[in-house]
Amino acid sequence: MKRVITSLLIFSAALICCLMPVSAASTLSESGGKNYSSVSDLSLPYQNADTDDSLRSENAYLKDEAGILSAESCRGLFDDILQTAGRINMNVAVYIGGVHRSDNTTEKFAEECSEYIFGSGGDVNSIFLYLDFEGDSVSYDYIDLFHDAKLYIKNSEAQDMIDDIDEYLPKSGDAVYPNQILRAVSVFLRDIEEEKDDGPDHNSCYYNEEINKYRYVFFGKIIESSIRPYRYLVLFLAASIIPAVIIAVLIGGMVRKKYKYREEQRASAYTSTNRVNYKDVKDILLSTNVTRQKIESSHRGGGGGGSSGGSGGSHGGAGGHR
Repeated sequence: MKRVITSLLIFSAALICCLMPVSAASTLSESGGKNYSSVSDLSLPYQNADTDDSLRSENAYLKDEAGILSAESCRGLFDDILQTAGRINMNVAVYIGGVHRSDNTTEKFAEECSEYIFGSGGDVNSIFLYLDFEGDSVSYDYIDLFHDAKLYIKNSEAQDMIDDIDEYLPKSGDAVYPNQILRAVSVFLRDIEEEKDDGPDHNSCYYNEEINKYRYVFFGKIIESSIRPYRYLVLFLAASIIPAVIIAVLIGGMVRKKYKYREEQRASAYTSTNRVNYKDVKDILLSTNVTRQKIESSHRGGGGGGSSGGSGGSHGGAGGHR
């Protein structure tokens, strides 16, 4: 009897050891790579781009990680994203997040996801919208601008877009309806089309880290140069001032030859000391009254709901809580 029990225990232990790797693999497979929040795991959602909650083309991308939209709604929304991407000639991605990420992690997540989806070459220009619907913490939505998208959309304008989007989205913790997301993304697509139609901003400039050159706007045209933009401004001013000085000297010489100048006359030449009487006039103040009042500053420190990404490198953008 003891031998039978011992044999059963040995067989059970062996069976458990055999099933443990299978169980672990099954758990990883069922998770689908969605239980990530660190930057090192950013590539996991994109290993299978043909899943039901993600749609992808050469210049458009949509992923519903939160599982809020139906397949039909995702398809219709993806078609809208695809059309906008074609109109503005840039890559456009919308990511509906369903996993908790901190603000900093969300921004880094958007940057790396954008580069993972569309690439990071010097000629890649992308706009990435992250909508946070994790539900258990304060929602943080973010727009990432990559390369030339920064020339058309400033960080402050991206912040305005976030504010426009949040008007149609529920506050953190409230119930979420698909129509709210569809409306918000529609407003986002409209805004980026309007910014592209307005042309590049004349104050925009960034350093393209992939090609090691500066990209900026000069008289409405996008210029690419290996030197800083302000040097071009110095050269432009020098090229404008030098001819102006030469022309001014020539005109002055011509005028001097044509007209004879007299020496400057003093006021004493027009007055006679014998006929002019000077009187001593004094203003005597009987009293002086000076009032001083401190002017209080109207500026007060306070917290805001948004933040802007850096404008010097290849990425920029803005985000906000709701």
